[in-house]
Amino acid sequence: MSAATTTGSGNARSGRPSRPAERRGAPQLPRATEAAPPRPARATRANAGIRLRSGKSAEALPATIERLEAEIHALHADMAQPAFYQQPGDRIAQENARLKGLEEQLAAAYQRWEELEQLAE
Repeated sequence: MSAATTTGSGNARSGRPSRPAERRGAPQLPRATEAAPPRPARATRANAGIRLRSGKSAEALPATIERLEAEIHALHADMAQPAFYQQPGDRIAQENARLKGLEEQLAAAYQRWEELEQLAE
């Protein structure tokens, strides 16, 4: 790229700024500084969209958490019975896998709850 077409790099031979910057009379700022103001505006619009979309999930989240907790509680109650362990081993393994899946879903629901609370702040 020639020195005449670059903005802000200057002419290496004369030590002067390149002509386009002289014509504009604008101060020479790094590109990162020029682009910084629009970024928060875009982030704000994006956050507003997240808030709007998350409104429905925020309303459904307490019911989801309650349902998952109730299923986990019921499964724990079943597993606390001695008869539970008299079942075939594959059935016990299925229920253990189901419990693990429910606990992971519950952890994800709580994580989502925290994210929504942080967005609300």
